[in-house]
Amino acid sequence: MKKETDQQQENKNLSIEQKEKREHGEDIEPQREVDKPTHSDS
Repeated sequence: MKKETDQQQENKNLSIEQKEKREHGEDIEPQREVDKPTHSDS
């Protein structure tokens, strides 16, 4: 189940990215939806 591990790793990276962007005072949620509309499916 390598895919599950990749998914967990991606989630971790997202969390870190969100924390960093939040520190910079950026709205990551709307930006992400607009930035990667194709990834919103998965």
